[in-house]
Amino acid sequence: MHTKSTAIAIAVAIALPSLTTGCTVIRTKDIPHPMRTGKVTSNTIRSPQHSREKRHGLPRGVLTEKASLVELDNKTVCFEITLTTAQNNADSVVEHEKWHWTLYGNPAFAASSPTVNWASHIRKKTYDGHKTVKKKKVVPKCKKVDGMKKCHDVTKIVKERVPAKITVSERDAKLCFNHAGGITEASNMIGVKYSILALASGWEWNLL
Repeated sequence: MHTKSTAIAIAVAIALPSLTTGCTVIRTKDIPHPMRTGKVTSNTIRSPQHSREKRHGLPRGVLTEKASLVELDNKTVCFEITLTTAQNNADSVVEHEKWHWTLYGNPAFAASSPTVNWASHIRKKTYDGHKTVKKKKVVPKCKKVDGMKKCHDVTKIVKERVPAKITVSERDAKLCFNHAGGITEASNMIGVKYSILALASGWEWNLL
């Protein structure tokens, strides 16, 4: 059963082999079925990324992603998406081309290897945030020997947050799948998942 418009659902990411967290957050939206109405209505889904923003010390909302279903026929379905990344190195490359995509639906079907047309321009803005660094710290280590407390210094590696300039990159793309008839007038849901390393997310459209 799917949740109401813009609600959050948690789904096991069986179709995402690169996902390491075991689950992915899916945001959903109800729309009229385009195959029944003959048109695609406005349907943008916004996906806040508050945990990622907190990790980098960024203002809420700056990493929000979005997706819209824009085309659907008997063979092809297309989406317009906006994805974000946060880097503490302004020269880091946003390699969205390496992301893994899966289309799925109900009744069950799945497709991968979409055609992805990335916008050549990447919007960037720099914020005051923080990053986590590893540092060596000398601490005393003590134990009792023959009733006496004896201590010596040991070096430990500790993690520490330090101020950093964080560059937020935002990039648009059009994503088209050949669903090969997997989506019909009988379909009541279609969704898209993406992942790279431990980062995963996605969107679902409930077709009414």
